[in-house]
Amino acid sequence: MLRSAMLRFARDRKANVAIIFALMMVPTIFLLGMALDYTLALRKREQLNAAADAAAIAAVRPAMLTQSDTTVVKATAEAVFAAKANLPGLSAVPTPTVTIVDSGLARTITVPTPRSPRTISPAFSASRPGRSPVPRRRGRRARPT
Repeated sequence: MLRSAMLRFARDRKANVAIIFALMMVPTIFLLGMALDYTLALRKREQLNAAADAAAIAAVRPAMLTQSDTTVVKATAEAVFAAKANLPGLSAVPTPTVTIVDSGLARTITVPTPRSPRTISPAFSASRPGRSPVPRRRGRRARPT
């Protein structure tokens, strides 16, 4: 009885489109979710890059160039980054390592952008051995006036 019903179902060619559509909805929805996660991760990365740029620019403003104490400049850059990088969806505000190099009348500020954890599907977020994350560096150099 069950075998004949299965054979009849396999031989029937009516409504094939509905079955194929139902089977293809699962991977389609999964791929749409991954695309959304990837888009959100890219947006957060760009916002963190913008925060690093704002911190570097704040540290080379004319008012900061008159500061000879680099701890004040570093604290200002970290405060600007913390204010700009307070994004919804992040578990904590990342803290960058601000590097300040004074050479004569020029000041170079390096604010590495912290790597955010992967937000793409958990099936693909397992860490791969042998790969070390290298922070992306953004810097601004002050020109003598």
